[in-house]
Amino acid sequence: MTYAIRFPVGYKPVIKHGSHDQKTHGAWANGSSSDTELDSMPYEWNPLKGKEPTWGTATAVVAKEAFEEIAQSQIATRLWGGELDNIVKDGGFKSLNEIPTDSKYGVSASEQYREARSQLENGVWRTPKEGVQPIYGYLDVENPAYQEGVSLYGDVKITLKDRISGRTTVTAGDSLNHRLTPVRLSELRNKKVNADDVMRASRSNAFSEFSRDKKIQVEYVEAQIHGGVKLSDFKSVTLDRFSQVQPDTITVLKQLGIEVTVND
Repeated sequence: MTYAIRFPVGYKPVIKHGSHDQKTHGAWANGSSSDTELDSMPYEWNPLKGKEPTWGTATAVVAKEAFEEIAQSQIATRLWGGELDNIVKDGGFKSLNEIPTDSKYGVSASEQYREARSQLENGVWRTPKEGVQPIYGYLDVENPAYQEGVSLYGDVKITLKDRISGRTTVTAGDSLNHRLTPVRLSELRNKKVNADDVMRASRSNAFSEFSRDKKIQVEYVEAQIHGGVKLSDFKSVTLDRFSQVQPDTITVLKQLGIEVTVND
């Protein structure tokens, strides 16, 4: 099943992730926050809606139930050790439009990719052009397939405090690659999202082979956190045994009361 989104006049095709170095996703796809303990959307969430999707009742029921269940998962993001060092020094994450090309963060996203991301965020989702871009993370679903899908973004996992769920939106699949319109996580958890909006937020075949053990057929369930992320939003940090993180970084995290664990 496919459906079309009515993009604004002048909207250009987005550039897929293959056009940039995915290793930098954790650094540049997150935003810093000027607010302390922000727990609600920093602006009105009113994205453009495309053509009404047409799909069967059975698929609609399955899609909603699956997404509502997965929506209960924790919110997390991934990055590499050196990126965590810089984030801790800065006191928060940087967004794509805050990090200069060839900066200390090693960002390799092209201007074309940056423009494509801006077109989706500002043109379709209608997020403000001023200020911080949304953070990009994922729902930490306890499923090996999803864990494998997010592992390429880094060997450091940051689990975020659930208070940010009120300013988080989600998509079943990569939002840019599939041109998806997110739904609010809080509304999904409370079963207040209609079936059509669920499908607008889902890759076209996300539910085509839905199995009894609640596996959506996507590489991961993407989360977009609006309003940025500061260290005070961290719940815990999980490192791979080979993660290259400076000892001072771990010391600062622990001093802030953030749980740090190392996987064997």
